[in-house]
Amino acid sequence: ILPLQSPYLNSEPFNDQVYARVENNTSGCFTIVQLNLLVANTPILNAISDYVQIDIGNDGVEFFDLTNKIPEIVNSQTEVTVIFFETEIDAYNNENSIIDPAIYQNISNPQTIYVRLENDNTSCFSIGNFNLIVDASAGINDENTISFSIQPNPASEMIQIQSDSFSSETNVEVYNIQGQVVFSEVKNATTGSFTINVSDLASGMYFVQIQSEGKTVAKKLIKQ
Repeated sequence: ILPLQSPYLNSEPFNDQVYARVENNTSGCFTIVQLNLLVANTPILNAISDYVQIDIGNDGVEFFDLTNKIPEIVNSQTEVTVIFFETEIDAYNNENSIIDPAIYQNISNPQTIYVRLENDNTSCFSIGNFNLIVDASAGINDENTISFSIQPNPASEMIQIQSDSFSSETNVEVYNIQGQVVFSEVKNATTGSFTINVSDLASGMYFVQIQSEGKTVAKKLIKQ
């Protein structure tokens, strides 16, 4: 008597019990079994602030360390995992996650990044998003700059820096993301190019700054 309707809303929070009656249509014999209904907590994902980077190359493209957002996303919750995606559908399906979120280059400006915050024990999840913004207003783009190229980039050992605007004495400095100078040297650039050995640098993102004839410019370098 009084069979439950489906869908059924559990009356006891988190852990409820219902009973199923399995009956033989011919004999009327039946068996009663208990079914436990368990409701698992879903991780709480609040609004995530945008991630803004200065436009070093004045090209609208920068490298972002998405892992910097993890403390804000997790917000003191434990036993959860943060996964980053480029599309919302991938976040829901847990497919095509961003392979290396520590060195991610935006593909549009602004760009929305989707976050899947998943409970490690139950696999319940919440979906959120934030924007990557490259601040073009802070880029270098005036008459006191020069242009140069870095090849290869990313690099593991030697890089070649080339420009048509180098003077005979060109100062080159390499900074890490903390703003510390990890390389500094005056190069003879009469040929328009010179090489630097970066094999001793730890993997990560750096900035190569060139000063030549009173002009200064900086570009990103990814060390593999």
